[in-house]
Amino acid sequence: MISESASRASKTWLLLKYLLTTRERPSSPETVLDTLWPGQHYPNPKQQLRLMIHRLRHLLAVELSAPELALNIVFAHGCYRWSETTRCRLDVDEFEKYIAAAEVLEAIEPGAAIELLKKAKRLYVGNYLPECSGSEWVLPVCNYYHQIFLKGMLLLAELLKRELLFAPLAELCRSVMELEYYEEKIHLYYLEALLEEGKSLQASIHYETVTAAFYREMGVKPSAALRRLYGRIRFENGNSMQYDLALVEESMTEAARVTGAFECDLELFRHIYQIERRRLERSGQSICLGLITLTGPDYQQLPREKLQIAMGLLRETISGGLRKGDLFCRFHEAQFVVLLPGPGRSAAKKVLSRLEKLFRQGCSLPGLVLHKRCQKLVHTGSISSLSPHRIRSLSSDTDSSSCK
Repeated sequence: MISESASRASKTWLLLKYLLTTRERPSSPETVLDTLWPGQHYPNPKQQLRLMIHRLRHLLAVELSAPELALNIVFAHGCYRWSETTRCRLDVDEFEKYIAAAEVLEAIEPGAAIELLKKAKRLYVGNYLPECSGSEWVLPVCNYYHQIFLKGMLLLAELLKRELLFAPLAELCRSVMELEYYEEKIHLYYLEALLEEGKSLQASIHYETVTAAFYREMGVKPSAALRRLYGRIRFENGNSMQYDLALVEESMTEAARVTGAFECDLELFRHIYQIERRRLERSGQSICLGLITLTGPDYQQLPREKLQIAMGLLRETISGGLRKGDLFCRFHEAQFVVLLPGPGRSAAKKVLSRLEKLFRQGCSLPGLVLHKRCQKLVHTGSISSLSPHRIRSLSSDTDSSSCK
């Protein structure tokens, strides 16, 4: 077992990740240093990289007792590269081989192709080198493997549909949506699988949810394929009135599988906020509203591509860092608003500080400033609407910190 936690030499580990990513492709010392640490000046790049390579080989061979791996780092013609001269296998290589082999077998041996694609799916657990997701040299590789993953999973979905394996198809789509929600074809396969399983009510709920999300995030209305499928959903729902409360509850439960805090759109957030305010009038329990904002220094607006990456990481942090009973939504392109039932204001501030710490650990993008605000909701005798002006004036106590 070779683990990054075995050493604090972060530069050494980053060099290993780079060599593995660019394996069999020679890199000059200048290229390596400029790529991994842009903006830093090295008087003697060759000597600097030679020292780093020496440390990496020592780390593998001595500290981690894996001398056979150290032998894979070779030097030729003034360049370094990772060459698998000793027994070593990489999951990314196997991942590509499984999908390529499945594409060859899909027409003649669909069963074998399905098994290969399932193996590929087990290998893909998320973005490539997620801890380096903000680095420019990782982004093209990350996108490359992500596109291969989507291509393979769409092929697997099609094969499962051909074989009439609708329960595995629905399960596949649910798992893929956790990694890539905005791929319309996956939703089409999922809706078809639900209809074939007789779950037209659940299909209707999912259609409404996904079309609202597509319009909210991308301004995209339902495609012709989705609208055609919705016609079938409405037809089947015409004769599917339910008198069994257990079946209604089951359809709602399956349509709302969440592992962390509950994420919703702003409109639903407003409704739940108002419900909580009404409940507050009766129970007097504590409820806190929080606002998290990302900007550049001096409240400058971040570049769109950088903001998208940072907000994606912040979304994952909030989703995984809050309780299942907590609620959050995207309030602005650079803001999330959270609703925290239970804790008082001091406890809510600690929750936001913990989220900031988790976000810093997972985000390496420079020049980010994270602003946190929180306010305990109090009964005022009326139910006020949630508006941008209302949220901006929640509290004069604002915490801001740079993420470097």
